[in-house]
Amino acid sequence: MKKLFTIILLFAASVISAQEPDQKAPDSKKWYVYLNGGAGNTNTQVEKGTVSNGKLGFEYRPIPYIGLGMGIAGSNLAVKEKQSTADLLFPFILLSGSSSSSSSFLTTLILLDMLSSGGTAKLSYNTLNLDFNFHMNQDKTFDPYIGIGVIGGSCTGSATCTVTGGEGRLGIQFNFNTFFFFLQGQYQSLSFKAADSGVNATNTIGSLGLGARF
Repeated sequence: MKKLFTIILLFAASVISAQEPDQKAPDSKKWYVYLNGGAGNTNTQVEKGTVSNGKLGFEYRPIPYIGLGMGIAGSNLAVKEKQSTADLLFPFILLSGSSSSSSSFLTTLILLDMLSSGGTAKLSYNTLNLDFNFHMNQDKTFDPYIGIGVIGGSCTGSATCTVTGGEGRLGIQFNFNTFFFFLQGQYQSLSFKAADSGVNATNTIGSLGLGARF
């Protein structure tokens, strides 16, 4: 809690110190198109591991303070069991097939793969993200922001499942005439569900992005 409070204070101080005259710049931009990539940690009831992702997105600002966005993202989880091998990644195994016969076969293959790789399982998924951001310093050069998002998609590869959830983000964007880049921290709460099983996961991700605005 103390660390979170310190981060909030530093963030607020940076916003206050960066304030410019309260007027709209003549070259104010409304459309922002970007690519970003990130990595971090993932955590479930049984497993822990790492997550990496990439996203192609855009943001539209009807007014400089407000950003409405959409993006397509691809993510990869690599998880290991927290404790014993008796329940080796059980929830993720259940996501590997929708029918009992195929699930049994795939479960055996995945177990063998995980055992041969030190108890690690991988899961890939693609999502569509709807985003809302509040830009405290409008679209000036130093542009801190806070945002939320809705996430939906599906698993890829051998896994058959749907993905739903939400995201909170805190970031700093640096705007130039045409180009911009940003640093961002994200917290995601996701639910992976197959026909008869499911597992929840939380991701903590740091990412870097760049793009163009017009």
